[in-house]
Amino acid sequence: MSAPDQMREEFANIKRQGEEVERGVERTEESIDRGARRTRHRFRLTIPGASDEVPASPDLTAAADWLRDTPRSQRGPAVPELQRRFGLSAVMAVEIIRARNLELARAH
Repeated sequence: MSAPDQMREEFANIKRQGEEVERGVERTEESIDRGARRTRHRFRLTIPGASDEVPASPDLTAAADWLRDTPRSQRGPAVPELQRRFGLSAVMAVEIIRARNLELARAH
């Protein structure tokens, strides 16, 4: 086989490998999207006095402010700490954390 033929064959192999990687990335992205949709629907919570953006209740607002202002290294696990400090249920604590995570994600 001549050198140009070898180069064409190597290029074709590289191109096939790149296409396989692209298909794998697309499948992974689709899988992540499906998982996110399932998670979003399965765990969507409604708490009286709270919206998706900012909690309306003063207790929830104080909890959200505390979570925002206190570094992880100083507070430890968030759910038990929110329950202890603010008397929240686990569901309410998770909703506050979810809202904070959305806030952080939108900031980037």
